[in-house]
Amino acid sequence: MRASRSTDPDGQALTFNWQEDATNPQALGVNGVADSVLTAAKPQAPGEYYFTLTARDPNGNLDRTRQFFTVTPTGQVIPATLKSNPAWVKQARAYEIFVEAFTPPGTLKAATAKLNYIKAMGFNVIWLMPIFDNNFRIDGGGAGYDVVDFYNVAPEFGTNADFRDFTDRAHQLGIRVVLDVTPNHTSQAHPFAADVRQYRENSRYWNFYQHDLVSNGNYRPNLPERRSNNGLFIYYDGFSEEIINYNWADLDARLYMIEAYKFWINEMGADGFRFDVYWGPARRANNGNGGENEMGIPVREALKHTRPDIWLLAEDSGVGSGTERIYADGGGGVDSGYDWPLYFDGFRAGTALTGNATNMHNKIFNNNFYPGPNSYYFRFLENHDETRLARLASSVQQTIPLAATLFTIPGIPLVYAGQEVGFGNGIEDFAGKRGKVNFEDPDKAIVQKLYQKLAYLREKFPAFWTQRLVRLNPAENSAYTFSRPYVNENAVVAVNLANAVRNVTLTLNAATIEFIGGVKPNMRYVLSELLTGTTTVVFGDASGTFSFGTSLPAYGVAIYMVATEPKSISVPDIPTAVAESDNAALPQIFTLHQNFPNPFNPETTIRFDLPRSSEVKLRVFNLLGAEVLTLLNERMPAGTYSFKWDGKNASQQQVVSGIYLLRLEAGNEVLVRKMVVVR
Repeated sequence: MRASRSTDPDGQALTFNWQEDATNPQALGVNGVADSVLTAAKPQAPGEYYFTLTARDPNGNLDRTRQFFTVTPTGQVIPATLKSNPAWVKQARAYEIFVEAFTPPGTLKAATAKLNYIKAMGFNVIWLMPIFDNNFRIDGGGAGYDVVDFYNVAPEFGTNADFRDFTDRAHQLGIRVVLDVTPNHTSQAHPFAADVRQYRENSRYWNFYQHDLVSNGNYRPNLPERRSNNGLFIYYDGFSEEIINYNWADLDARLYMIEAYKFWINEMGADGFRFDVYWGPARRANNGNGGENEMGIPVREALKHTRPDIWLLAEDSGVGSGTERIYADGGGGVDSGYDWPLYFDGFRAGTALTGNATNMHNKIFNNNFYPGPNSYYFRFLENHDETRLARLASSVQQTIPLAATLFTIPGIPLVYAGQEVGFGNGIEDFAGKRGKVNFEDPDKAIVQKLYQKLAYLREKFPAFWTQRLVRLNPAENSAYTFSRPYVNENAVVAVNLANAVRNVTLTLNAATIEFIGGVKPNMRYVLSELLTGTTTVVFGDASGTFSFGTSLPAYGVAIYMVATEPKSISVPDIPTAVAESDNAALPQIFTLHQNFPNPFNPETTIRFDLPRSSEVKLRVFNLLGAEVLTLLNERMPAGTYSFKWDGKNASQQQVVSGIYLLRLEAGNEVLVRKMVVVR
């Protein structure tokens, strides 16, 4: 890897320092390398390898950037580019949370206490709806999009420290957190807008906002523009004039918002963003001609500079002619865009809900067009703006084949909190969208375990991460059947859209499944049905082709792996979905417990409680104040921790008998305990 693109604006010589992440699959021993070029032996362990480069000038000014490369299971090294996505995005199973509705307290602390539930359900990404301070209390009405402060959590949800605890705990569990942000607008009550109202054209923030209707005939916004009653701002009809259009064409406005995004990525642990109304600034760009140069590209370049392993999702149409421009593969700013046609016309509007598999497939297949290998359609059955599926369906059973389809087709599947327990049936529309979720919905027993299995099978089998899908039985319109070819682990899915039993015969051959060395004559196949755990052995004919039948009950589902050996999934028990109180799960007081045993020989256990995430140092000193050993020096999320000390110093030599001081520092707090070593 090379640092040759690093330059100093004053023309001074730069010095470099390379660091490899401790979590890389294999250590390469390159920490501290000071050359402009980093060379290392190709690692043998597959996975993603992350490195941080720090460049300094003689005056002490510095900048950092991160980069990664991937080693495939076959040993190929793939360098990351600005277009690249990390593995967790490819494998994403997203879960949307509206903090106010997710738990009875409606706080980040309470949501943190429920992260074990999300983990157990098999989700690895949380889309967290807006948490920033709003002009009004965030409830089901505005839902958090009336932002007055892009740097602080709304007090009704908690504090910035509570958010950091949330992300730290999520990361402990292997869950990424994507924040909902509003690049299209701020509140009229934002300090910038208040300054504009007071000083008008003389305000330093005048150019931060749109003040004139776009007259360009090429301009195609999703909603018509309107002028605010005070005549100063432009907003989109369908939204309140409370939220006014932001001007990404202005460099200062652009840099301000990018710095705010970097704050949540670098300081608060967010793993990416869902850009609300992305289509607004994208279509307003270049005086209404549209483009990615004002927002999408500058944001991506700035954020990927420091965190290449983030996910950027646009609330913008990502399917259809012209939409490819928003994707990084097409030169745009984001990794994912919305698949509205599948949502409205494939899953809902009189098609899948009435059993039209062909129409649903046409929307899913999209003429087999994808904007590029790093582009992922964002697909869902529900979100916070739309009527709950359980309310639209004739029964919760009718939603089962749609859920199975969502999790097994190409793209990134989203589940809105409560969907997995059938919440929404018989509930008034508005209350269903953003009201308190009842995780003990009566339909929970029918669908919750299915959603869990769907998430885990999607996590385990790479066939579901690809963009390949081959429809089977195209003449069948009540049952939707397809294969997801992947070498030696081929997925085959059959879902019944009808309220009657459907007997389906599936024929598989070299066009629909893949194996190392190809599909061979009289080949032995193992069919593993992942939802029931049943396994069957079948043999192909002289060409390797084989057929098998499956009987699907009304709204039934079958998902097979076709391999040379049995395949299965294992799912954990699901914790209670009833929200814990704010005080549950996490310690409330900063505590350093007395080590045990004490006195000790040869080792002792040290335990401490951390009520919120902090930079933590845990060190041992002798009575003269000399440091003996640093046991811990890193940022730690809230929780209770245990460490063992074997009585050795930093040089791995046994310390002598005597009294030693154990010092715990967390932020500005310090605690000390005495320990006695007896030899």
